Amino acid sequence: MSVYQPAHTFEKAKIVAATKRTSIAPSEQGSEMRKQAMPDRHFDLPPVIHGVLFTIIMAYLGIMAMATGEREMIVPFGIFAVFVIMFFAVPACWSLMQPAAETKQPQWSHFIRNGLEIETGHLSARDALIQIFTLPLIILGWGVSVAIIVS
Repeated sequence: MSVYQPAHTFEKAKIVAATKRTSIAPSEQGSEMRKQAMPDRHFDLPPVIHGVLFTIIMAYLGIMAMATGEREMIVPFGIFAVFVIMFFAVPACWSLMQPAAETKQPQWSHFIRNGLEIETGHLSARDALIQIFTLPLIILGWGVSVAIIVS
């Protein structure tokens, strides 16, 4: 957030010359540009976490489909399932097409050992897992409770 600074604050300010930039040799420039152009195609989480999220969401859809038990709901739930599958399949395919990148997908052991760096600071693996799975598990619990009420 910006803070108002009155003009008299800057009256005694000094102008400082910018630092001189060093140039990159032409042979190094191409590889440097290639490194900058190559995006990281992993999502800073081990694939196991994405698999568990996919399983929780598909379990919720299955529970809700069984709870309704209406034949007319087959098409909508089929569409929901296709969207969820594509929601996870497209990023998975995108991360697998990564050509010889310098960064690799984080492994489960590395995640458990080091945790996760987020915008507000460092999270241990336990805290990160709690943050990741809280809402999907609440939604799954809601689906189970709706199924119990309907039956």
